[in-house]
Amino acid sequence: MQMFYNGLPLGDPMKRVTHHEEKYKEENMKYILDTINRTINNLMLVADPLGIPVIMNENPKIEKKKTKTG
Repeated sequence: MQMFYNGLPLGDPMKRVTHHEEKYKEENMKYILDTINRTINNLMLVADPLGIPVIMNENPKIEKKKTKTG
């Protein structure tokens, strides 16, 4: 995009981001979630003998991001 005045360019051309879409591989997300779950399980194994109360949702809900089309 470039601004003009009386047919003459003003300043440098500039770019504007009008759309951004995050992409990821399903196996990378699975790896990250599995790593987090293992870490939480290890923390629980340490916390339980020390009498530290730990509450965890066994089935976290993972939502996929909705993308706008059009």
